[in-house]
Amino acid sequence: MSTNQVESEVGVSRPTTVAGRFNWWAGKQPDAPALVLESGETLSFADLLDQADRIAVYLSNQPGSSDQPVAFFTSNPRWVVPAMLGAFKAGLPFVPVDPGDAPNRLRRVLSHSQARLILTSDDGALVAEGLAGPDIPVVDLESVCSSRPDLDIKHLDEELGGPAFILYTSGSTGLPKGVVHTQASVLRKARLVEKYLGVGPGDTISLLFSPAVGPGASDIFGAILNGAAVAAYDLRRRGLVPLAGWLRDTGVTILHTIPTVLRRIVETVQPHERLPALRALILAGEELSRADLESVWPLMSSDPRVWYRLSSAETGLMASTILDSLDDFVGEVVPVGLPAEDAVIRLLGEDGAEVSVGQIGEITVAGDHLAGGYWRDEALTAVKFSHHDGMRVFHTGDLARRDDEGRLHFLNRLGGRLKLAGYTIEIGEVERALFETGRFREL
Repeated sequence: MSTNQVESEVGVSRPTTVAGRFNWWAGKQPDAPALVLESGETLSFADLLDQADRIAVYLSNQPGSSDQPVAFFTSNPRWVVPAMLGAFKAGLPFVPVDPGDAPNRLRRVLSHSQARLILTSDDGALVAEGLAGPDIPVVDLESVCSSRPDLDIKHLDEELGGPAFILYTSGSTGLPKGVVHTQASVLRKARLVEKYLGVGPGDTISLLFSPAVGPGASDIFGAILNGAAVAAYDLRRRGLVPLAGWLRDTGVTILHTIPTVLRRIVETVQPHERLPALRALILAGEELSRADLESVWPLMSSDPRVWYRLSSAETGLMASTILDSLDDFVGEVVPVGLPAEDAVIRLLGEDGAEVSVGQIGEITVAGDHLAGGYWRDEALTAVKFSHHDGMRVFHTGDLARRDDEGRLHFLNRLGGRLKLAGYTIEIGEVERALFETGRFREL
Protein backbone atom coordinates (compact mmCIF):
# COMPACT_ATOMS: atom_id res chain seq x y z
CA MET A 1 0.00 0.00 0.00
CA SER A 2 1.47 3.34 -0.99
CA THR A 3 1.98 6.30 1.31
CA ASN A 4 -0.57 8.30 -0.65
CA GLN A 5 -3.17 5.56 -0.14
CA VAL A 6 -2.51 5.60 3.60
CA GLU A 7 -2.76 9.38 3.80
CA SER A 8 -5.94 9.46 1.76
CA GLU A 9 -7.74 7.52 4.47
CA VAL A 10 -6.56 9.67 7.37
CA GLY A 11 -9.36 11.66 8.93
CA VAL A 12 -12.15 9.60 7.34
CA SER A 13 -15.03 9.29 9.78
CA ARG A 14 -15.66 5.63 10.51
CA PRO A 15 -18.19 3.85 12.72
CA THR A 16 -17.27 3.35 16.36
CA THR A 17 -18.47 -0.23 16.77
CA VAL A 18 -16.84 -3.39 15.47
CA ALA A 19 -19.87 -4.47 13.42
CA GLY A 20 -20.41 -0.93 12.16
CA ARG A 21 -16.82 -0.59 11.02
CA PHE A 22 -16.86 -3.95 9.24
CA ASN A 23 -20.16 -3.04 7.56
CA TRP A 24 -18.57 0.22 6.42
CA TRP A 25 -15.75 -1.62 4.68
CA ALA A 26 -18.12 -4.22 3.22
CA GLY A 27 -20.16 -1.42 1.71
CA LYS A 28 -17.09 0.38 0.42
CA GLN A 29 -15.44 -2.68 -1.19
CA PRO A 30 -17.85 -5.64 -1.23
CA ASP A 31 -15.84 -7.70 -3.72
CA ALA A 32 -12.43 -7.21 -2.09
CA PRO A 33 -10.84 -10.27 -0.46
CA ALA A 34 -11.40 -10.46 3.30
CA LEU A 35 -10.44 -14.03 4.23
CA VAL A 36 -7.98 -16.23 2.33
CA LEU A 37 -8.09 -19.93 3.24
CA GLU A 38 -5.42 -22.59 2.83
CA SER A 39 -7.62 -24.40 0.33
CA GLY A 40 -7.31 -21.42 -1.99
CA GLU A 41 -10.89 -20.32 -1.33
CA THR A 42 -11.30 -16.60 -0.78
CA LEU A 43 -14.23 -14.97 0.98
CA SER A 44 -14.97 -11.39 0.01
CA PHE A 45 -16.19 -8.71 2.40
CA ALA A 46 -19.68 -9.26 1.01
CA ASP A 47 -19.39 -13.01 1.65
CA LEU A 48 -18.32 -12.46 5.25
CA LEU A 49 -21.05 -9.89 5.80
CA ASP A 50 -23.71 -12.27 4.51
CA GLN A 51 -22.58 -15.11 6.76
CA ALA A 52 -22.12 -12.87 9.78
CA ASP A 53 -25.66 -11.56 9.33
CA ARG A 54 -27.06 -15.09 9.25
CA ILE A 55 -25.21 -16.01 12.42
CA ALA A 56 -26.31 -12.78 14.10
CA VAL A 57 -29.96 -13.50 13.32
CA TYR A 58 -29.63 -17.04 14.63
CA LEU A 59 -27.97 -15.92 17.86
CA SER A 60 -30.46 -13.14 18.48
CA ASN A 61 -33.30 -15.66 18.34
CA GLN A 62 -31.81 -18.06 20.91
CA PRO A 63 -33.12 -18.13 24.49
CA GLY A 64 -30.94 -16.98 27.36
CA SER A 65 -29.55 -13.86 28.94
CA SER A 66 -27.57 -11.37 26.86
CA ASP A 67 -24.70 -11.63 29.35
CA GLN A 68 -24.34 -15.40 28.85
CA PRO A 69 -21.62 -16.03 26.27
CA VAL A 70 -21.75 -18.36 23.31
CA ALA A 71 -18.77 -20.63 22.69
CA PHE A 72 -17.15 -21.23 19.29
CA PHE A 73 -15.59 -24.71 19.31
CA THR A 74 -13.57 -24.43 16.11
CA SER A 75 -10.16 -23.23 15.03
CA ASN A 76 -11.19 -23.16 11.35
CA PRO A 77 -11.09 -19.51 10.20
CA ARG A 78 -13.66 -20.36 7.52
CA TRP A 79 -16.28 -20.48 10.28
CA VAL A 80 -14.86 -18.76 13.33
CA VAL A 81 -14.30 -15.38 11.60
CA PRO A 82 -17.95 -14.93 10.49
CA ALA A 83 -19.05 -16.32 13.86
CA MET A 84 -17.09 -13.64 15.70
CA LEU A 85 -18.60 -10.92 13.53
CA GLY A 86 -22.05 -12.41 13.98
CA ALA A 87 -21.74 -12.33 17.75
CA PHE A 88 -20.66 -8.68 17.61
CA LYS A 89 -23.71 -7.90 15.48
CA ALA A 90 -26.02 -9.72 17.88
CA GLY A 91 -24.48 -7.94 20.87
CA LEU A 92 -23.52 -11.20 22.59
CA PRO A 93 -20.20 -12.00 24.29
CA PHE A 94 -18.39 -15.01 22.86
CA VAL A 95 -15.66 -17.42 23.89
CA PRO A 96 -13.40 -18.74 21.10
CA VAL A 97 -12.17 -22.24 21.95
CA ASP A 98 -9.50 -24.28 20.17
CA PRO A 99 -10.72 -27.91 20.08
CA GLY A 100 -7.08 -29.04 19.89
CA ASP A 101 -6.45 -27.93 23.49
CA ALA A 102 -6.19 -30.47 26.32
CA PRO A 103 -9.56 -32.00 27.34
CA ASN A 104 -9.27 -30.82 30.94
CA ARG A 105 -8.66 -27.28 29.80
CA LEU A 106 -11.63 -27.40 27.41
CA ARG A 107 -13.84 -28.76 30.17
CA ARG A 108 -12.77 -25.98 32.52
CA VAL A 109 -13.33 -23.24 29.92
CA LEU A 110 -16.79 -24.50 29.04
CA SER A 111 -17.81 -24.88 32.70
CA HIS A 112 -16.32 -21.61 33.94
CA SER A 113 -17.60 -19.47 31.06
CA GLN A 114 -21.16 -20.79 31.57
CA ALA A 115 -21.64 -20.74 27.82
CA ARG A 116 -25.28 -21.25 26.91
CA LEU A 117 -24.68 -22.45 23.36
CA ILE A 118 -21.86 -24.00 21.35
CA LEU A 119 -21.37 -23.27 17.66
CA THR A 120 -18.89 -25.59 16.00
CA SER A 121 -17.63 -26.98 12.69
CA ASP A 122 -16.14 -30.23 11.48
CA ASP A 123 -12.89 -29.83 13.45
CA GLY A 124 -14.62 -29.38 16.81
CA ALA A 125 -17.99 -31.13 16.59
CA LEU A 126 -17.02 -34.40 18.28
CA VAL A 127 -15.12 -32.64 21.04
CA ALA A 128 -17.96 -30.20 21.67
CA GLU A 129 -20.62 -32.90 21.79
CA GLY A 130 -18.52 -34.91 24.23
CA LEU A 131 -18.15 -31.98 26.63
CA ALA A 132 -21.45 -30.15 26.31
CA GLY A 133 -23.79 -32.50 28.15
CA PRO A 134 -27.56 -32.48 27.73
CA ASP A 135 -28.14 -28.85 28.73
CA ILE A 136 -25.94 -27.03 26.19
CA PRO A 137 -27.03 -27.13 22.54
CA VAL A 138 -24.31 -27.86 19.97
CA VAL A 139 -25.02 -26.35 16.54
CA ASP A 140 -23.13 -26.67 13.26
CA LEU A 141 -21.99 -23.31 11.90
CA GLU A 142 -22.26 -24.40 8.28
CA SER A 143 -25.95 -25.15 8.74
CA VAL A 144 -26.50 -21.74 10.34
CA CYS A 145 -24.74 -20.01 7.45
CA SER A 146 -26.89 -21.94 4.98
CA SER A 147 -30.10 -20.73 6.59
CA ARG A 148 -32.39 -18.15 4.99
CA PRO A 149 -33.51 -15.89 7.84
CA ASP A 150 -36.57 -13.72 7.40
CA LEU A 151 -35.64 -11.27 10.14
CA ASP A 152 -34.46 -7.83 9.07
CA ILE A 153 -30.86 -7.68 10.32
CA LYS A 154 -30.36 -3.92 10.17
CA HIS A 155 -31.22 -3.38 13.83
CA LEU A 156 -28.56 -5.87 14.87
CA ASP A 157 -25.75 -3.58 13.75
CA GLU A 158 -26.02 -1.50 16.93
CA GLU A 159 -23.97 -3.44 19.44
CA LEU A 160 -24.60 -3.61 23.15
CA GLY A 161 -22.28 -2.63 25.96
CA GLY A 162 -20.41 -4.92 28.32
CA PRO A 163 -17.99 -7.73 27.45
CA ALA A 164 -17.31 -8.32 23.78
CA PHE A 165 -15.44 -11.60 24.05
CA ILE A 166 -13.53 -13.67 26.58
CA LEU A 167 -10.10 -15.18 25.91
CA TYR A 168 -8.93 -17.87 28.30
CA THR A 169 -5.26 -17.76 29.20
CA SER A 170 -3.14 -19.68 31.69
CA GLY A 171 -3.80 -19.12 35.39
CA SER A 172 -1.38 -18.94 38.32
CA THR A 173 -3.59 -21.40 40.27
CA GLY A 174 -3.32 -23.95 37.47
CA LEU A 175 -6.75 -23.04 36.07
CA PRO A 176 -7.36 -21.02 32.89
CA LYS A 177 -8.63 -17.51 33.50
CA GLY A 178 -10.96 -15.61 31.20
CA VAL A 179 -9.77 -12.15 30.15
CA VAL A 180 -12.71 -9.90 29.28
CA HIS A 181 -12.14 -7.89 26.11
CA THR A 182 -14.26 -4.90 25.18
CA GLN A 183 -15.14 -3.37 21.85
CA ALA A 184 -12.76 -0.53 22.68
CA SER A 185 -9.85 -2.95 22.96
CA VAL A 186 -10.69 -4.54 19.60
CA LEU A 187 -10.94 -1.19 17.84
CA ARG A 188 -7.68 -0.10 19.49
CA LYS A 189 -5.89 -3.12 17.98
CA ALA A 190 -7.18 -2.17 14.53
CA ARG A 191 -6.27 1.48 14.99
CA LEU A 192 -2.70 0.72 16.10
CA VAL A 193 -1.87 -1.62 13.22
CA GLU A 194 -3.19 1.03 10.84
CA LYS A 195 -1.14 3.72 12.58
CA TYR A 196 2.18 1.90 12.73
CA LEU A 197 2.04 -0.11 9.49
CA GLY A 198 -0.47 1.74 7.32
CA VAL A 199 -2.61 -1.36 6.91
CA GLY A 200 -5.40 -0.99 4.40
CA PRO A 201 -6.93 -2.29 1.15
CA GLY A 202 -4.42 -4.32 -0.83
CA ASP A 203 -2.72 -5.70 2.27
CA THR A 204 -2.84 -9.31 3.44
CA ILE A 205 -2.02 -10.11 7.08
CA SER A 206 -0.95 -13.62 8.03
CA LEU A 207 -2.96 -15.67 10.55
CA LEU A 208 -0.55 -18.20 12.03
CA PHE A 209 -2.01 -18.11 15.54
CA SER A 210 -5.19 -19.82 16.70
CA PRO A 211 -8.22 -17.48 16.72
CA ALA A 212 -8.67 -18.55 20.36
CA VAL A 213 -5.58 -16.62 21.50
CA GLY A 214 -4.92 -12.89 21.60
CA PRO A 215 -2.50 -12.64 18.65
CA GLY A 216 -4.92 -14.54 16.43
CA ALA A 217 -7.83 -12.25 17.26
CA SER A 218 -5.56 -9.22 16.73
CA ASP A 219 -4.62 -10.37 13.23
CA ILE A 220 -8.22 -11.06 12.24
CA PHE A 221 -9.61 -7.71 13.37
CA GLY A 222 -6.47 -5.78 12.47
CA ALA A 223 -7.07 -6.86 8.89
CA ILE A 224 -10.80 -6.84 8.25
CA LEU A 225 -11.50 -3.66 10.25
CA ASN A 226 -8.97 -1.85 8.05
CA GLY A 227 -10.16 -3.13 4.69
CA ALA A 228 -7.33 -5.67 4.38
CA ALA A 229 -7.45 -9.46 4.00
CA VAL A 230 -6.36 -12.03 6.56
CA ALA A 231 -4.76 -15.24 5.24
CA ALA A 232 -4.87 -18.39 7.37
CA TYR A 233 -2.09 -20.96 7.69
CA ASP A 234 -2.37 -23.93 10.09
CA LEU A 235 1.12 -23.96 11.55
CA ARG A 236 0.34 -26.81 13.92
CA ARG A 237 -0.82 -29.10 11.12
CA ARG A 238 1.44 -28.08 8.22
CA GLY A 239 4.63 -27.16 10.06
CA LEU A 240 7.36 -24.69 9.20
CA VAL A 241 8.89 -26.11 6.03
CA PRO A 242 6.12 -25.02 3.59
CA LEU A 243 5.58 -21.66 5.30
CA ALA A 244 7.97 -19.55 3.20
CA GLY A 245 6.44 -20.87 -0.03
CA TRP A 246 2.94 -20.19 1.29
CA LEU A 247 3.88 -16.60 2.20
CA ARG A 248 5.21 -16.02 -1.28
CA ASP A 249 2.34 -17.74 -3.15
CA THR A 250 -0.36 -16.07 -1.05
CA GLY A 251 1.21 -12.63 -1.38
CA VAL A 252 1.25 -11.92 2.35
CA THR A 253 2.33 -8.32 2.90
CA ILE A 254 2.41 -8.33 6.73
CA LEU A 255 3.68 -11.30 8.71
CA HIS A 256 2.92 -11.61 12.43
CA THR A 257 4.98 -14.23 14.23
CA ILE A 258 7.63 -14.80 16.88
CA PRO A 259 11.39 -14.57 16.27
CA THR A 260 11.87 -18.35 16.54
CA VAL A 261 9.45 -18.97 13.66
CA LEU A 262 11.00 -16.12 11.69
CA ARG A 263 14.41 -17.79 11.92
CA ARG A 264 13.00 -21.06 10.59
CA ILE A 265 11.37 -19.21 7.68
CA VAL A 266 14.71 -17.65 6.76
CA GLU A 267 16.40 -21.05 6.91
CA THR A 268 13.89 -22.62 4.52
CA VAL A 269 14.02 -19.92 1.84
CA GLN A 270 16.00 -21.24 -1.08
CA PRO A 271 19.09 -19.36 -2.35
CA HIS A 272 18.20 -16.45 -4.63
CA GLU A 273 14.53 -16.62 -3.55
CA ARG A 274 12.76 -13.71 -1.91
CA LEU A 275 9.38 -12.77 -0.45
CA PRO A 276 8.84 -9.66 -2.58
CA ALA A 277 5.30 -8.87 -1.35
CA LEU A 278 6.33 -8.97 2.32
CA ARG A 279 6.68 -5.34 3.42
CA ALA A 280 6.28 -5.53 7.22
CA LEU A 281 6.83 -7.80 10.19
CA ILE A 282 5.02 -7.80 13.52
CA LEU A 283 7.23 -9.53 16.05
CA ALA A 284 6.68 -10.19 19.74
CA GLY A 285 6.96 -12.77 22.49
CA GLU A 286 10.72 -13.31 22.43
CA GLU A 287 14.03 -11.47 22.25
CA LEU A 288 14.74 -9.99 18.83
CA SER A 289 18.35 -9.58 17.75
CA ARG A 290 20.22 -7.55 15.16
CA ALA A 291 21.20 -10.83 13.51
CA ASP A 292 17.53 -11.70 13.03
CA LEU A 293 16.94 -8.48 11.13
CA GLU A 294 20.10 -8.80 9.07
CA SER A 295 18.95 -12.22 7.88
CA VAL A 296 15.34 -11.39 6.99
CA TRP A 297 15.47 -7.87 5.57
CA PRO A 298 17.21 -8.89 2.28
CA LEU A 299 14.28 -11.27 1.62
CA MET A 300 11.57 -8.61 1.95
CA SER A 301 10.31 -5.80 -0.24
CA SER A 302 12.51 -2.83 -1.05
CA ASP A 303 11.20 -0.73 1.86
CA PRO A 304 10.65 -3.12 4.80
CA ARG A 305 9.45 -2.19 8.28
CA VAL A 306 9.51 -4.12 11.58
CA TRP A 307 7.12 -3.49 14.46
CA TYR A 308 8.55 -5.14 17.60
CA ARG A 309 6.16 -4.95 20.51
CA LEU A 310 5.35 -5.95 24.07
CA SER A 311 1.73 -6.84 24.78
CA SER A 312 -0.46 -8.87 27.08
CA ALA A 313 -4.02 -10.13 26.97
CA GLU A 314 -5.01 -7.73 29.73
CA THR A 315 -3.37 -4.59 28.33
CA GLY A 316 -3.01 -4.98 24.59
CA LEU A 317 0.00 -3.04 23.32
CA MET A 318 2.24 -1.76 26.13
CA ALA A 319 5.33 -0.61 24.27
CA SER A 320 6.91 -1.03 20.86
CA THR A 321 9.76 -0.17 18.52
CA ILE A 322 9.42 0.71 14.84
CA LEU A 323 12.48 -0.22 12.78
CA ASP A 324 13.06 0.91 9.22
CA SER A 325 16.80 0.20 9.23
CA LEU A 326 19.50 -1.31 11.40
CA ASP A 327 20.54 2.21 12.35
CA ASP A 328 17.33 2.69 14.34
CA PHE A 329 18.79 1.04 17.44
CA VAL A 330 22.15 0.36 19.06
CA GLY A 331 23.49 -2.90 20.42
CA GLU A 332 22.72 -6.47 19.47
CA VAL A 333 19.27 -6.78 21.07
CA VAL A 334 16.21 -4.73 20.04
CA PRO A 335 14.51 -2.93 22.96
CA VAL A 336 10.73 -3.31 23.25
CA GLY A 337 10.68 0.44 22.92
CA LEU A 338 8.59 3.38 23.99
CA PRO A 339 5.23 3.10 25.77
CA ALA A 340 2.10 3.28 23.65
CA GLU A 341 0.80 6.84 23.56
CA ASP A 342 -2.40 5.92 25.41
CA ALA A 343 -0.64 3.84 28.09
CA VAL A 344 0.87 5.12 31.33
CA ILE A 345 3.65 2.75 32.31
CA ARG A 346 5.37 2.69 35.69
CA LEU A 347 8.05 0.27 36.87
CA LEU A 348 7.56 -0.66 40.51
CA GLY A 349 10.00 -2.18 42.95
CA GLU A 350 9.20 -4.75 45.62
CA ASP A 351 8.20 -1.95 47.98
CA GLY A 352 5.59 -0.70 45.50
CA ALA A 353 7.50 2.52 44.76
CA GLU A 354 8.50 3.54 41.25
CA VAL A 355 12.12 2.65 40.46
CA SER A 356 14.69 4.98 38.92
CA VAL A 357 16.00 4.91 35.36
CA GLY A 358 18.14 1.82 34.78
CA GLN A 359 16.67 -0.12 37.71
CA ILE A 360 14.54 -3.23 37.38
CA GLY A 361 10.86 -3.11 38.27
CA GLU A 362 7.53 -4.76 37.52
CA ILE A 363 5.68 -3.20 34.61
CA THR A 364 2.32 -1.69 35.52
CA VAL A 365 0.05 -0.27 32.83
CA ALA A 366 -2.70 2.31 33.28
CA GLY A 367 -5.22 3.51 30.71
CA ASP A 368 -8.75 3.32 29.41
CA HIS A 369 -7.90 0.44 27.08
CA LEU A 370 -7.34 -2.24 29.74
CA ALA A 371 -9.33 -5.44 29.79
CA GLY A 372 -12.55 -5.44 31.78
CA GLY A 373 -11.07 -7.88 34.30
CA TYR A 374 -11.38 -11.64 34.65
CA TRP A 375 -14.65 -13.33 33.79
CA ARG A 376 -16.49 -14.50 36.92
CA ASP A 377 -13.44 -13.95 39.13
CA GLU A 378 -13.79 -10.77 41.13
CA ALA A 379 -11.10 -11.84 43.61
CA LEU A 380 -8.38 -12.22 40.95
CA THR A 381 -9.52 -9.03 39.25
CA ALA A 382 -9.09 -7.16 42.54
CA VAL A 383 -5.56 -8.54 42.92
CA LYS A 384 -4.29 -7.82 39.41
CA PHE A 385 -6.14 -4.56 38.73
CA SER A 386 -5.88 -1.51 40.97
CA HIS A 387 -6.26 2.28 40.75
CA HIS A 388 -3.67 5.05 40.71
CA ASP A 389 -4.32 8.74 40.16
CA GLY A 390 -7.88 7.97 39.13
CA MET A 391 -6.89 5.43 36.46
CA ARG A 392 -7.25 1.65 36.35
CA VAL A 393 -3.89 -0.10 36.57
CA PHE A 394 -2.87 -3.64 35.61
CA HIS A 395 0.09 -5.35 37.30
CA THR A 396 1.67 -7.42 34.53
CA GLY A 397 4.22 -9.59 36.32
CA ASP A 398 6.74 -8.56 33.64
CA LEU A 399 10.12 -7.23 34.72
CA ALA A 400 11.86 -4.49 32.76
CA ARG A 401 14.15 -1.50 33.03
CA ARG A 402 13.87 1.90 31.41
CA ASP A 403 16.85 3.55 29.70
CA ASP A 404 17.72 7.25 29.53
CA GLU A 405 15.59 7.73 26.41
CA GLY A 406 12.51 6.22 28.04
CA ARG A 407 12.63 2.93 26.14
CA LEU A 408 11.70 -0.28 27.92
CA HIS A 409 13.99 -3.30 27.93
CA PHE A 410 12.07 -6.48 28.78
CA LEU A 411 14.01 -8.77 31.11
CA ASN A 412 11.95 -11.58 32.60
CA ARG A 413 8.79 -12.53 34.42
CA LEU A 414 8.08 -12.74 38.10
CA GLY A 415 8.22 -16.17 39.75
CA GLY A 416 5.81 -18.85 38.61
CA ARG A 417 5.61 -17.72 34.98
CA LEU A 418 7.78 -18.11 31.90
CA LYS A 419 7.74 -17.41 28.18
CA LEU A 420 8.10 -20.26 25.68
CA ALA A 421 7.83 -19.68 21.93
CA GLY A 422 5.97 -16.45 22.60
CA TYR A 423 3.39 -17.95 24.94
CA THR A 424 3.11 -17.12 28.64
CA ILE A 425 3.05 -20.34 30.64
CA GLU A 426 1.95 -20.56 34.25
CA ILE A 427 3.98 -23.15 36.15
CA GLY A 428 0.91 -23.82 38.30
CA GLU A 429 -1.03 -25.02 35.27
CA VAL A 430 1.79 -27.40 34.28
CA GLU A 431 1.96 -28.75 37.83
CA ARG A 432 -1.78 -29.29 37.92
CA ALA A 433 -1.72 -31.22 34.64
CA LEU A 434 1.08 -33.45 35.92
CA PHE A 435 -0.70 -34.21 39.19
CA GLU A 436 -3.91 -35.09 37.33
CA THR A 437 -2.11 -37.94 35.56
CA GLY A 438 -1.84 -39.74 38.90
CA ARG A 439 1.87 -40.39 38.32
CA PHE A 440 3.15 -37.49 40.40
CA ARG A 441 2.60 -36.25 43.95
CA GLU A 442 3.69 -33.18 45.88
CA LEU A 443 6.56 -33.70 48.34
